[in-house]
Amino acid sequence: MAKSFEPQRGGGGDRLPPQNIEAEEEILGGILLDPEALPRVSEVLLPEAFYISAYQDIYRAALALHAQGRPTDLTSVSAWLEDNELLEKIGGTGALRRLVEQTVSSINVDQYARLVLDKYTRRQLIRASNQTAELAYDASLEIPQVMDRIEQNIFEITQERVQRSLVPASDVLLNIFSELEDKFQSGNALPGIPTGFYDLDSMTQGFQRSDLIVVAGRPSMGKCLTGDAELLQADGSVVTIAELYRRRQARVFTLNSSWHFELTEPSVFVDDGFKPVFQLETRSGRQLTCTASHPLRTLRGWTPLKDLQVGDAIAVPRSLTIFGTTQWPQASLEDLAIALKQGDRELPEEVFKLERSQLALLLESLSNALGRIERVGDCVRFTYKATSERLLRQCQIVTANAGID
Repeated sequence: MAKSFEPQRGGGGDRLPPQNIEAEEEILGGILLDPEALPRVSEVLLPEAFYISAYQDIYRAALALHAQGRPTDLTSVSAWLEDNELLEKIGGTGALRRLVEQTVSSINVDQYARLVLDKYTRRQLIRASNQTAELAYDASLEIPQVMDRIEQNIFEITQERVQRSLVPASDVLLNIFSELEDKFQSGNALPGIPTGFYDLDSMTQGFQRSDLIVVAGRPSMGKCLTGDAELLQADGSVVTIAELYRRRQARVFTLNSSWHFELTEPSVFVDDGFKPVFQLETRSGRQLTCTASHPLRTLRGWTPLKDLQVGDAIAVPRSLTIFGTTQWPQASLEDLAIALKQGDRELPEEVFKLERSQLALLLESLSNALGRIERVGDCVRFTYKATSERLLRQCQIVTANAGID
């Protein structure tokens, strides 16, 4: 037969000690329903925090099962209580079933734990206050002794709140050995979290939860650019950093120690997440979108974007003489120019892979369709006019590929 638990009255009149039975029942019901509920409250609540002694026994059973790596559902808790001759004391399986049936979910179990802890602390303060009164009435004790005992009573309460988040070493070691066994059985002998890079794992033995990991690199590696930033590849094609990340393979340009461009292959592809970015525009119309820490070459050396002032001179490539091997009939290039003049807003990707002579014909077609070529002193100027900014940026890349600044 299931028992009903009546809260006991305190010794001082008809006032009940502070308690919240409903919150205690919600906590226990949540633990019986959700295996993830107990870790959320175990660092806050001791069994003594429950006002009902039967609820203390149920909570102790759940803690014992969790420490052994076993589930804390109704069947497991009931079996543990029966094995320890406590099932009848708490009211049988009917009492446990009632806790489960009246609990909707464990979503607010953290809030209920704070309520129970608050009432428990108040009961502790009342107990300490009663002991203070008894000590004050005891004339056989000297005042210094009385004061020391009163301070000790209050200190025990505050010390209990501090130590509640501490975990016994036996529990910690049990979990650590369990994790190590799982790692060895799965073939991963690293004591830390593997990164997926074998050389890095061999040097660090994996990352630890308390590690501060800083990923850095030298200038011009592309570590501060946005995912839609475009890079020129060895075959003349243009691809975004996001696409390179998906491919995990590319040959792109970088600056060598002599400040000349050379082709290289990225060694690592890292998704750096979301960060604030800023847009820089030069007097000639070039644009760059990057983070505030992205370094740019200036007259005073490599300077982060955040330290630049309006009017500062920055280095930009004069030309990138890269040619592909693709060949198109001249008629196709002329048809492309006509389509651009009629409103097409973008060059096809294959255009950037044209071989050198084809690229020259393309420049001529672009000039006839979108602008003009004129001589300014000893220089030749290409001028384009279009309603699509994307198309203008592509024309700029084509002229740079052809070795024209």
